[in-house]
Amino acid sequence: ARFLQHLLGSDKCRYAIRCLLETQSMTTRDYSLQVDTFDLLSQDSVLGYMLLQYPSTLLPVLEEAIVQAQINLKRQREEHLENEDNEQDLPLMSVKGDRRDGVTANLTRVHARLVHLPPTCCKTSLAGLEASDVG
Repeated sequence: ARFLQHLLGSDKCRYAIRCLLETQSMTTRDYSLQVDTFDLLSQDSVLGYMLLQYPSTLLPVLEEAIVQAQINLKRQREEHLENEDNEQDLPLMSVKGDRRDGVTANLTRVHARLVHLPPTCCKTSLAGLEASDVG
C-alpha cells in the first residue's frame, strides 16, 4: 500500500504510469517504469531504505504496486469519460503486467527501474559485483 501511495502521490510517477498505460507495442513484452529513489527516500525514508536493503524481496512488491497503480489510473480515466458527454479520440490504455485474471494472452511484464540511487548503493569496481547484482 505504501508503494502504491508513492506511485499515485507523485506527479512524476503518475505521468510515467499514464505513458506506460498508453504505450502500445506489437513486439515488446517487457516494460519498465523508472522510480526515482531520491524522491522515494525523501517522501518515505523508511520504505526507501528497506527497498535498498532488501531489493530482491521488495522489487516484486513494487512491481505489483505499479500494476495496481495502472489499474487505478485506468479506472479513474474510464469514470471521468463516463461523466463527460463529448467523445474524444483518446489513446487506448492497456495495463502492463496484469496477472489477476490468469489469462496468458497478455504476456507483458512490468519492471521497476530504480534511478538516482544514493552513492552508497553504487559499486565502485567490477570486482565488487555479484551475480545477484546483474539483472
